[in-house]
Amino acid sequence: MNFKFQEDTISQLQVLASYGQHSILISGPPGVGKSYVAKLYRQYVDAQDFIIVQPNVQAIKSQLSECYNIEYPVVICIENLDLGVAGAAYALLKFLEEPKSNVYMIVTCRNIKSVPDTILSRSASLELPPPIAADIEMYAQKKDSVKYQLLRTTAVWRCVRSFSDVELVYGMTRDDRSYFDTLLPLLKSNECISNMVWALGHYPDNRETPVEYVIRYIMCNTDDSRIRKHCISCLNDLSKNNLGVHAVISKLVLELKYGD
Repeated sequence: MNFKFQEDTISQLQVLASYGQHSILISGPPGVGKSYVAKLYRQYVDAQDFIIVQPNVQAIKSQLSECYNIEYPVVICIENLDLGVAGAAYALLKFLEEPKSNVYMIVTCRNIKSVPDTILSRSASLELPPPIAADIEMYAQKKDSVKYQLLRTTAVWRCVRSFSDVELVYGMTRDDRSYFDTLLPLLKSNECISNMVWALGHYPDNRETPVEYVIRYIMCNTDDSRIRKHCISCLNDLSKNNLGVHAVISKLVLELKYGD
Protein backbone atom coordinates (compact mmCIF):
# COMPACT_ATOMS: atom_id res chain seq x y z
CA MET A 1 0.00 0.00 0.00
CA ASN A 2 1.61 3.26 -1.16
CA PHE A 3 0.80 6.62 0.39
CA LYS A 4 0.68 10.15 -0.94
CA PHE A 5 3.68 11.38 1.06
CA GLN A 6 5.85 8.56 -0.34
CA GLU A 7 5.10 9.16 -4.02
CA ASP A 8 7.99 11.52 -4.83
CA THR A 9 10.56 9.31 -3.10
CA ILE A 10 9.27 6.19 -4.85
CA SER A 11 9.42 7.97 -8.22
CA GLN A 12 13.05 8.93 -7.54
CA LEU A 13 13.78 5.34 -6.52
CA GLN A 14 12.44 4.09 -9.85
CA VAL A 15 14.70 6.51 -11.71
CA LEU A 16 17.73 5.30 -9.74
CA ALA A 17 16.78 1.71 -10.57
CA SER A 18 16.69 2.53 -14.28
CA TYR A 19 20.32 3.65 -13.98
CA GLY A 20 21.28 0.58 -11.94
CA GLN A 21 22.26 2.58 -8.82
CA HIS A 22 24.00 0.22 -6.39
CA SER A 23 24.12 2.34 -3.22
CA ILE A 24 21.18 4.36 -1.88
CA LEU A 25 20.59 6.18 1.41
CA ILE A 26 16.98 6.74 2.51
CA SER A 27 16.52 9.18 5.40
CA GLY A 28 13.40 10.13 7.30
CA PRO A 29 11.81 10.20 10.76
CA PRO A 30 10.83 6.97 12.54
CA GLY A 31 7.79 5.11 11.31
CA VAL A 32 7.45 6.54 7.80
CA GLY A 33 8.10 3.30 5.92
CA LYS A 34 11.77 3.62 4.97
CA SER A 35 12.29 -0.14 4.92
CA TYR A 36 9.02 -0.64 3.03
CA VAL A 37 10.16 1.78 0.31
CA ALA A 38 13.59 0.13 0.25
CA LYS A 39 11.93 -3.23 -0.37
CA LEU A 40 10.31 -1.84 -3.53
CA TYR A 41 13.79 -1.57 -5.03
CA ARG A 42 13.91 -5.35 -5.24
CA GLN A 43 11.22 -5.42 -7.91
CA TYR A 44 12.58 -2.35 -9.70
CA VAL A 45 15.98 -4.01 -10.26
CA ASP A 46 14.51 -7.52 -10.57
CA ALA A 47 16.53 -8.86 -7.62
CA GLN A 48 15.83 -12.33 -6.27
CA ASP A 49 16.14 -11.50 -2.59
CA PHE A 50 15.75 -8.64 -0.06
CA ILE A 51 17.71 -8.95 3.18
CA ILE A 52 17.39 -6.66 6.23
CA VAL A 53 20.51 -6.19 8.37
CA GLN A 54 20.70 -4.55 11.78
CA PRO A 55 23.22 -1.70 12.28
CA ASN A 56 25.90 -3.52 14.26
CA VAL A 57 29.40 -4.45 13.18
CA GLN A 58 29.00 -8.21 13.48
CA ALA A 59 25.71 -8.36 11.56
CA ILE A 60 27.03 -6.16 8.74
CA LYS A 61 30.34 -8.00 8.41
CA SER A 62 28.61 -11.37 8.45
CA GLN A 63 26.07 -10.45 5.78
CA LEU A 64 28.57 -8.71 3.51
CA SER A 65 30.90 -11.68 3.76
CA GLU A 66 28.08 -13.90 2.52
CA CYS A 67 27.46 -11.51 -0.39
CA TYR A 68 30.77 -12.45 -1.96
CA ASN A 69 29.39 -15.97 -2.46
CA ILE A 70 26.08 -14.82 -3.96
CA GLU A 71 25.90 -14.69 -7.74
CA TYR A 72 22.25 -13.69 -8.21
CA PRO A 73 20.95 -10.08 -7.79
CA VAL A 74 20.15 -9.21 -4.16
CA VAL A 75 19.12 -6.04 -2.27
CA ILE A 76 20.67 -5.57 1.18
CA CYS A 77 18.95 -3.08 3.51
CA ILE A 78 20.84 -1.86 6.58
CA GLU A 79 18.25 -0.29 8.86
CA ASN A 80 18.87 2.88 10.88
CA LEU A 81 22.63 3.03 10.40
CA ASP A 82 22.76 6.23 12.47
CA LEU A 83 21.59 4.28 15.55
CA GLY A 84 24.50 1.88 15.35
CA VAL A 85 28.03 2.38 16.62
CA ALA A 86 30.58 4.16 14.42
CA GLY A 87 32.20 0.85 13.55
CA ALA A 88 29.05 -0.27 11.76
CA ALA A 89 29.37 2.52 9.22
CA TYR A 90 33.02 1.72 8.60
CA ALA A 91 32.26 -1.98 8.14
CA LEU A 92 29.84 -0.95 5.39
CA LEU A 93 32.27 1.54 3.85
CA LYS A 94 34.80 -1.15 3.03
CA PHE A 95 32.17 -2.95 0.95
CA LEU A 96 31.04 0.24 -0.80
CA GLU A 97 34.59 0.94 -1.88
CA GLU A 98 34.69 -2.40 -3.70
CA PRO A 99 31.02 -3.16 -4.55
CA LYS A 100 29.79 -6.30 -6.27
CA SER A 101 27.77 -5.73 -9.43
CA ASN A 102 24.94 -8.04 -8.33
CA VAL A 103 24.53 -6.51 -4.84
CA TYR A 104 22.36 -3.43 -4.32
CA MET A 105 22.91 -1.70 -0.98
CA ILE A 106 20.22 0.46 0.65
CA VAL A 107 20.89 2.19 3.97
CA THR A 108 18.16 3.83 6.03
CA CYS A 109 18.66 6.44 8.73
CA ARG A 110 16.69 8.82 10.91
CA ASN A 111 19.27 11.59 11.08
CA ILE A 112 21.37 11.99 7.95
CA LYS A 113 23.81 14.26 9.80
CA SER A 114 24.89 11.24 11.84
CA VAL A 115 25.92 9.29 8.74
CA PRO A 116 29.63 9.65 7.83
CA ASP A 117 30.42 11.75 4.75
CA THR A 118 32.28 8.78 3.28
CA ILE A 119 28.98 6.85 3.12
CA LEU A 120 27.06 9.85 1.76
CA SER A 121 29.58 10.46 -1.01
CA ARG A 122 29.16 6.91 -2.29
CA SER A 123 25.36 6.84 -2.18
CA ALA A 124 22.39 8.46 -3.87
CA SER A 125 20.35 10.17 -1.13
CA LEU A 126 16.55 10.12 -0.90
CA GLU A 127 14.37 11.61 1.82
CA LEU A 128 11.00 10.43 3.11
CA PRO A 129 8.97 13.23 4.73
CA PRO A 130 6.54 12.62 7.60
CA PRO A 131 3.17 11.18 6.52
CA ILE A 132 0.24 13.54 6.13
CA ALA A 133 -2.83 13.11 8.35
CA ALA A 134 -4.86 11.46 5.58
CA ASP A 135 -2.18 8.80 5.08
CA ILE A 136 -2.04 8.04 8.81
CA GLU A 137 -5.83 7.74 8.93
CA MET A 138 -5.82 5.41 5.92
CA TYR A 139 -3.12 3.24 7.47
CA ALA A 140 -4.89 3.14 10.84
CA GLN A 141 -8.23 2.21 9.29
CA LYS A 142 -6.62 -0.47 7.14
CA LYS A 143 -4.82 -1.89 10.16
CA ASP A 144 -7.86 -2.01 12.46
CA SER A 145 -10.92 0.14 11.71
CA VAL A 146 -12.62 -0.74 15.00
CA LYS A 147 -9.66 0.38 17.12
CA TYR A 148 -9.33 3.52 15.03
CA GLN A 149 -12.93 4.53 15.74
CA LEU A 150 -12.43 3.87 19.45
CA LEU A 151 -9.13 5.73 19.79
CA ARG A 152 -9.12 8.56 17.24
CA THR A 153 -10.68 11.13 19.62
CA THR A 154 -8.55 10.25 22.67
CA ALA A 155 -5.72 12.36 24.06
CA VAL A 156 -3.21 9.56 23.51
CA TRP A 157 -4.07 9.53 19.78
CA ARG A 158 -3.56 13.28 19.45
CA CYS A 159 0.20 12.89 19.19
CA VAL A 160 0.28 10.14 16.56
CA ARG A 161 2.67 11.27 13.81
CA SER A 162 3.71 8.09 12.03
CA PHE A 163 2.74 4.54 11.18
CA SER A 164 4.88 3.22 14.05
CA ASP A 165 2.92 5.51 16.39
CA VAL A 166 -0.27 3.85 15.17
CA GLU A 167 1.22 0.44 15.96
CA LEU A 168 2.31 1.70 19.37
CA VAL A 169 -1.11 3.04 20.38
CA TYR A 170 -2.92 0.00 18.99
CA GLY A 171 -0.68 -2.17 21.16
CA MET A 172 -1.44 -0.29 24.38
CA THR A 173 -3.66 -1.82 27.03
CA ARG A 174 -6.39 0.17 28.76
CA ASP A 175 -4.04 0.60 31.75
CA ASP A 176 -1.27 1.86 29.45
CA ARG A 177 -3.58 4.53 28.05
CA SER A 178 -4.72 5.48 31.54
CA TYR A 179 -1.07 5.99 32.52
CA PHE A 180 -0.77 8.82 30.00
CA ASP A 181 -3.58 10.68 31.78
CA THR A 182 -1.32 10.95 34.84
CA LEU A 183 1.59 12.66 33.11
CA LEU A 184 0.56 16.32 33.20
CA PRO A 185 -0.58 16.20 36.84
CA LEU A 186 2.74 14.52 37.68
CA LEU A 187 4.76 17.36 36.14
CA LYS A 188 2.86 19.93 38.19
CA SER A 189 3.12 17.98 41.43
CA ASN A 190 5.61 18.35 44.28
CA GLU A 191 6.95 14.85 43.71
CA CYS A 192 10.74 14.53 44.11
CA ILE A 193 12.88 14.53 40.96
CA SER A 194 13.98 10.89 41.14
CA ASN A 195 10.38 9.68 41.43
CA MET A 196 9.30 11.88 38.53
CA VAL A 197 12.11 10.60 36.33
CA TRP A 198 11.21 7.01 37.17
CA ALA A 199 7.49 7.60 36.55
CA LEU A 200 8.10 9.17 33.13
CA GLY A 201 10.28 6.26 32.10
CA HIS A 202 8.15 3.41 33.45
CA TYR A 203 4.57 2.24 33.47
CA PRO A 204 3.12 1.42 36.92
CA ASP A 205 4.01 -2.25 36.37
CA ASN A 206 7.68 -1.20 35.84
CA ARG A 207 7.79 -1.78 32.07
CA GLU A 208 9.73 0.92 30.25
CA THR A 209 7.62 3.54 28.50
CA PRO A 210 8.10 4.78 24.91
CA VAL A 211 9.87 7.91 26.12
CA GLU A 212 9.65 9.89 22.87
CA TYR A 213 5.91 9.30 22.75
CA VAL A 214 5.58 10.24 26.43
CA ILE A 215 7.25 13.59 25.81
CA ARG A 216 5.24 14.20 22.65
CA TYR A 217 2.03 13.40 24.54
CA ILE A 218 2.90 16.01 27.15
CA MET A 219 3.70 18.58 24.46
CA CYS A 220 0.51 17.94 22.50
CA ASN A 221 -1.83 17.99 25.49
CA THR A 222 -0.70 21.05 27.41
CA ASP A 223 -1.39 24.75 26.92
CA ASP A 224 1.63 25.68 29.03
CA SER A 225 4.14 27.28 26.64
CA ARG A 226 7.01 26.67 29.06
CA ILE A 227 6.36 22.94 29.19
CA ARG A 228 5.97 22.80 25.41
CA LYS A 229 9.29 24.61 24.92
CA HIS A 230 11.21 22.13 27.06
CA CYS A 231 9.46 19.16 25.42
CA ILE A 232 10.49 20.41 21.97
CA SER A 233 14.09 20.74 23.14
CA CYS A 234 14.08 17.17 24.48
CA LEU A 235 12.50 15.79 21.30
CA ASN A 236 15.23 17.50 19.28
CA ASP A 237 17.86 15.84 21.47
CA LEU A 238 16.28 12.45 20.83
CA SER A 239 16.01 12.97 17.07
CA LYS A 240 19.65 14.02 16.82
CA ASN A 241 20.88 11.28 19.18
CA ASN A 242 22.39 13.97 21.41
CA LEU A 243 21.26 12.23 24.61
CA GLY A 244 20.02 8.81 25.61
CA VAL A 245 16.39 8.41 26.60
CA HIS A 246 17.05 8.31 30.33
CA ALA A 247 19.20 11.43 30.15
CA VAL A 248 16.45 13.19 28.20
CA ILE A 249 13.88 12.40 30.89
CA SER A 250 16.20 13.77 33.58
CA LYS A 251 16.82 16.89 31.50
CA LEU A 252 13.10 17.50 31.07
CA VAL A 253 12.33 17.13 34.78
CA LEU A 254 15.24 19.33 35.85
CA GLU A 255 14.33 22.05 33.35
CA LEU A 256 10.72 22.06 34.45
CA LYS A 257 11.70 22.13 38.11
CA TYR A 258 14.52 24.68 37.98
CA GLY A 259 14.65 26.16 34.47
CA ASP A 260 13.17 29.46 33.33
